[in-house]
Amino acid sequence: MKSLATSQTSDSRRPLNIPMANYTSETLGHVASMNQKSSQYGRSHLGTSDAFGGVELPSHAEETQRDNEQHCAAILNATVDAIIAVDREHHITLFNHAAEDLFRCAGERAMGQTLDQLVPVRWRGIMREHLQRADAARQRWLPAGLTALRSNGEEFPIEGTISPLRQNGHVGHIIVLRDTNERARAEAAVRTLQCHRASLCEHKSRAQAFMGVVGVAPAMQAIFEAVRMVARTDSTVLITGETGTGKELIARAVHDASERCDQALITVNCAALPGELIESELFGHERGAFTGAINQRRGRFELADGGTIFLDEVGELSAQAQAKLLRVLQEQTFERVGGSQVIKVNLRVIAATNRDLAQMVKAGTFRADLFYRLNVFPMIVPPLRERRADIPLLARYFLDKCARKLGKSLEGIAPIGMEKLMLYHWPGNVRELQNVIERMAIIASGPLLEINDTWLAPAAGDAAVSAAGSLDKVARNHIERILKDCRGIIEGSRGAAAILGLKPSTLRYRMKLLGIDKPARAA
Repeated sequence: MKSLATSQTSDSRRPLNIPMANYTSETLGHVASMNQKSSQYGRSHLGTSDAFGGVELPSHAEETQRDNEQHCAAILNATVDAIIAVDREHHITLFNHAAEDLFRCAGERAMGQTLDQLVPVRWRGIMREHLQRADAARQRWLPAGLTALRSNGEEFPIEGTISPLRQNGHVGHIIVLRDTNERARAEAAVRTLQCHRASLCEHKSRAQAFMGVVGVAPAMQAIFEAVRMVARTDSTVLITGETGTGKELIARAVHDASERCDQALITVNCAALPGELIESELFGHERGAFTGAINQRRGRFELADGGTIFLDEVGELSAQAQAKLLRVLQEQTFERVGGSQVIKVNLRVIAATNRDLAQMVKAGTFRADLFYRLNVFPMIVPPLRERRADIPLLARYFLDKCARKLGKSLEGIAPIGMEKLMLYHWPGNVRELQNVIERMAIIASGPLLEINDTWLAPAAGDAAVSAAGSLDKVARNHIERILKDCRGIIEGSRGAAAILGLKPSTLRYRMKLLGIDKPARAA
């Protein structure tokens, strides 16, 4: 419709006859105001026939008007906010479906009632004051802390706006309300969903981790690529790295990615076996081979036939066991202790150690020929301090694991605590991180874990870290040692920057900050 207007006269009984046109200026009919009797509150919406005495419309205009009214009513009832219209005397003239749900009151019952019925006594004066102030404003927010009453007398906090409604000389108000408790519950649900989404993303990241090994740092990605290449072969693998770096996980990844994955992976901790029993454990023994050998026993190599044997801490093997192991690697044959029958096996050998086997060879405590046999495909697992990008992921993994084990609801680690984890040197590597997270989870009283600095103090037996002192001193000693080994060369594939994983410019900047003088290059 183009316009709809009325005029006021001194004689209220005088009828009005006003033409009504559409947007093309075509006359649709006339509006006739018969009286100014107030509307009856028996409907849940305001129509044009309620505001005026009568409307003389053609049939197609009546259908258009009816469709428009139904469309507006559908919009009002579809909104999630409670919408209430009141007249000048604060009687309710509109009560949408959301208002019915909010106040738990049918619209027919609310229509015609005063707004005071929905407001506690102590707030009614404030509500009237804001209705009066809203007459001079376009929109006004209700003050914080207001409450409303449901039909059953339950009081609940609200927030919303009041807007003046002026139509054809009549003044009223539109009130839009929300239950703040519902909003708080919705916000809590959103936070829960966000935490769940973060957890799913982390679980997805773990699912995408290579063969169950968690790691996104470039150093670990290089290890994963090495595993992919060597797993297709039967070559012997030597895995080295500090204690707690996850050498056994890498060995399992090599086995699981190989064609022998359907066969057994036999693990032998050489450091945990007494020297006199290592040979018997590895190769088995015959009945009566030694005191206590009352039955024949198959050794670990025999049990691993067709699969893989993992020799952890291989540097702890005795000289005699080293000689027999060398024969197995060369010929895939061995004899049980006390026996003469040659047993042939088809297996893959993966060895691991945290010791420097090359130095042991120089010292004469490890066979050089065995070292070269084991060192076919060497892999060095980086310490945790060189893969700090993995610390948050690993911490969350261990946290979820501890939460399930302890039956606690643990959402994460406090930001300042995570910062402490990122800055710590981690002499015990991933195993130490796991222990710290478990210790935190046991004493946690809230959803976020806090870090105690004393938990990250180096162990008394960690002489290297204890003697190093501050982090700057550790960094300075490490850089100086690398520079000395590289004879002062910084750039290039064999320079100190490449070994440290830094750009040459970054290394020079750190040397300047730490006060390191570049050693003279050797001729």
